[in-house]
Amino acid sequence: MNRWIDHDHEVPIAVRETGLHDRSGLPVLWIHGLAHHGQVWNDVIERTQLDHPILQMDLRGHGDSGWSIHGRYEVRDHTSDILRVLDGLEIEKAILVAHSLGGHAAILATALDPDRVEALALVDTGPALSMHGLERVTEDVAGALRSYPSLDSFRSTLDIQYPLAPESALDQFATSSLVQRIDGRFEPRLDPGLLAAGLSPETIHRLEQDLWTGLSNIKAPTLIVRGAHSSLLPAETVERMRAQISGVTQSITIEGAGHSVMLDAAEPLARALGSFVRLHQPSKRSKCFATADNQAARFSSWG
Repeated sequence: MNRWIDHDHEVPIAVRETGLHDRSGLPVLWIHGLAHHGQVWNDVIERTQLDHPILQMDLRGHGDSGWSIHGRYEVRDHTSDILRVLDGLEIEKAILVAHSLGGHAAILATALDPDRVEALALVDTGPALSMHGLERVTEDVAGALRSYPSLDSFRSTLDIQYPLAPESALDQFATSSLVQRIDGRFEPRLDPGLLAAGLSPETIHRLEQDLWTGLSNIKAPTLIVRGAHSSLLPAETVERMRAQISGVTQSITIEGAGHSVMLDAAEPLARALGSFVRLHQPSKRSKCFATADNQAARFSSWG
């Protein structure tokens, strides 16, 4: 089922929900990175073969979620949205799987409300932000935020941006990333305002400090996944993260993958995430959401 979490907030958040009311176990909330959308996880989720509730959210300004008319796209805004999704669907506790920008928000959400997160998987994301890597990602996003005469022209752009990804992964990502306008041209489902704020050194420094502090407050079991060819997450940062997190932490490196591990190497990533999620599912749990009979509805459905 497709839902918008829109209770008393400026920006409605789109969530694709599978099995929330007819599967047992804790829900797994999948959170994407900058310029992606929830469906970027489709191949990985299918390969994990998890029999647990699945939630795929679109961050604000991405996919089917709303755009902020005030340009509120800081990590703290995404952090608030993660907790809002859990509140809106009345979920007491979940497992979070998050990539890149979504990982930053997931770190802060877990630190803010540790009782809501049973386990946390961070996919190529961490506090020590490489300016070179960030600039490259920003350039890729800026290049993508234009209109295209055809799906094929956008698909050619993806070949350049994701040189390690197999064609099948990029084909699927391309078709789910665009919307066709009245004049026939195609545009990514992204708010151009996502890049309006820019990346000042002050902003990056403040975010790094917040993330390191957040990691020190995480007690949930944590898996850190790094793409072997990632330019955004150095191996030494992973070791420092493991030392900073209070909970049991493990890390793996996925060969043949860059920053976008879910596109570059879906099969090994799915094996790692599937094992992690199963390990941290409670053995006996019939309900995965709270009851709140006196609360107003916090979501609407579409699709």
